[in-house]
Amino acid sequence: MNRLCAFYDLIRRSRSAHFWAWCGVIIALQIGAPARAEVRQLGIDIPVYWYADASDTLTLNAFLSLPEEALKTAPLIPSFGYSTEAYWLRTSLPAALFAGEQRWLQLGPSFVDRLTVFYRPYGSDSPWRQKEFGDHASARDNDLDYRESVLILPPPPTAAGYEMVFRLQSSSTLILLATLSSPQEFVRSATLDT
Repeated sequence: MNRLCAFYDLIRRSRSAHFWAWCGVIIALQIGAPARAEVRQLGIDIPVYWYADASDTLTLNAFLSLPEEALKTAPLIPSFGYSTEAYWLRTSLPAALFAGEQRWLQLGPSFVDRLTVFYRPYGSDSPWRQKEFGDHASARDNDLDYRESVLILPPPPTAAGYEMVFRLQSSSTLILLATLSSPQEFVRSATLDT
């Protein structure tokens, strides 16, 4: 409160030109401040393609070999209501989203039974990295000690970025909330949430 009163006292006592000069300095500092890293939401900002596996027998390779026509586009956040089917989702994260830095992929919601994430550099023949999340996962492969699941992705080795596949299965509502952000933006957002 004292700082606010001191600010108003400064305005009252200072000459008009002096006051406007200080306002200009403050505005210039705000404009010149580095912009916050963008937050990208899968399904809204990044296209996601999905397939419902009614038989629950599909493997990663079988999903990847499906024709493009068999996949549907998620127009918004991928949400499928209550279903006993397993859902496979595919997306790519171009290197431009990383700006040469690591990105944190927050995955949720926390009540999903099983969420398996496969990823590798886009178009490479390298083996898929696999992470398990969810209430019924045998091991929680969280890269961060946080209440939500977080996957830390290093900057991609090529400009093509990463290709990612998600396998989602749950006895409750099926939804994939996946947010890609810089570590700084993640911490800022997590601080506001608590």
